[in-house]
Amino acid sequence: MGVIDTFPNKLGFVKREDLVQIVKKMVEWWDKLKDDHHRLTTIHGDFYPGNIWFNNGELVVLDRSRFRYGEPADDVTCLVMNFINYSVMSYGDFRDPFKKLTELFFEEYFKKRKDIGMFKVSPLFFGFRGIVCIHPIFYSKEWMKSHGFNNNSINAIDENKKKIINFINNVLDEDEFKVGKINSYLSD
Repeated sequence: MGVIDTFPNKLGFVKREDLVQIVKKMVEWWDKLKDDHHRLTTIHGDFYPGNIWFNNGELVVLDRSRFRYGEPADDVTCLVMNFINYSVMSYGDFRDPFKKLTELFFEEYFKKRKDIGMFKVSPLFFGFRGIVCIHPIFYSKEWMKSHGFNNNSINAIDENKKKIINFINNVLDEDEFKVGKINSYLSD
């Protein structure tokens, strides 16, 4: 809700009432998950591509923020939501190379961590990370220009943010996140 508080009152891609409905769904998810203490682990807290760098072939993760412990789905969905968002901003849907990157990420994640509950708790965290991805300042036309997006992508920003809103709503309506449904989540 704090992220939504920083949105202007009028936006071309979403109505305030729609954001309120998303928050209501997220509160219901919060209530469902609040007692899942067994999932608590060390997390980064802001694990998105801009905080993952390579320096002379060595992996460097920057800007660990918020709390030291939390839900691993927070980090996982943060990274994957950015893959989805970059794909939608670039192509209008979810496709390679972002689709392949997501599949490889999950494949490696589940090799290293036998996290049988990940997809059951992910909808709440995808909702939050999706709200960040539609932020009118963080991902603006100016930001897109400065990051090399083409004019077609820049001109489709409102349409593509609506797809992310669809994603948020559709994922929050699921009992469990399904990787194979990402494109259908982006649809009305």
